[in-house]
Amino acid sequence: MRAEVLDRQLGQRVSDSYIVDMAYQRMSSTYDNTLQETLAPTSGLSFQAAKGVLFVDTHDDLPATPCFDRFLTKKENFSSEMIQFLVQHYASMPAPDIAPIGPGDKKFHRRLFLSTEYKRAGTIFRAHANYRHNGPWYDWVMLRWAREDNQRYAGNPECQAAYGDDSTTAIEHLYAPGQILGFVCPTPFDWINDEETSQIDTVIMAVVSTCDFSHTRESVFSTKWQQSFVYLTGNHKKPNIQLVDVNAIVRHCLMVPHEDSHSSYHEIWSQELWGNEFNDCS
Repeated sequence: MRAEVLDRQLGQRVSDSYIVDMAYQRMSSTYDNTLQETLAPTSGLSFQAAKGVLFVDTHDDLPATPCFDRFLTKKENFSSEMIQFLVQHYASMPAPDIAPIGPGDKKFHRRLFLSTEYKRAGTIFRAHANYRHNGPWYDWVMLRWAREDNQRYAGNPECQAAYGDDSTTAIEHLYAPGQILGFVCPTPFDWINDEETSQIDTVIMAVVSTCDFSHTRESVFSTKWQQSFVYLTGNHKKPNIQLVDVNAIVRHCLMVPHEDSHSSYHEIWSQELWGNEFNDCS
């Protein structure tokens, strides 16, 4: 019996040693430039994303309304909060010199191209109202915000909010998570080739529902964030939705609601940070 236990322990150690050696080999291996270039992932709107065309229709003194190209768009794929925000945002902007033509050969104030996915370096960021008919999927991400001259650090530096950025970049920015509601491209775009159809530089923007900058460390490897709100008349409020450049996205983050109202969240740190917390003997 004792010999069997020793054999089992010895076998387990050999197995563990093999796994560690194999992992070290893969981490320390180098690849020639040709292979790296071949495997280099691209960035941009995902080919597999649900896409659509949204027209912003203005009516003089009446509120602007959305109009979808029904041949190119399934509006149920997109967040209603995002659509409402985009219509209000772009209706307040000046109309282009040449009005876009939409359904029924009607002239509209703006034309926007929508997507449910953005891909960067092989990582997909997704915001779909009914992903594969199994319900909504809205990724949470950490966002990098420009620090104003009068803004001080708004949280605990031990909370690892800037994880994913180098220290130089982190000093110059503030960080807060946001839930992606979708992606929008306000310039002409060729969905088939993911290339522009005009000379204007295409800018892909993310529509996000954001948290406040202030945060507190809640546990060994979690941070508590507060949902950011816009306060309206009559003691009403709504989530603060912003339009941000996709380059402001630092990384995915796991957010767990603190209560049913979803007014605060716990960010569970990336697993790569857990070991440092347990092994820190300082």
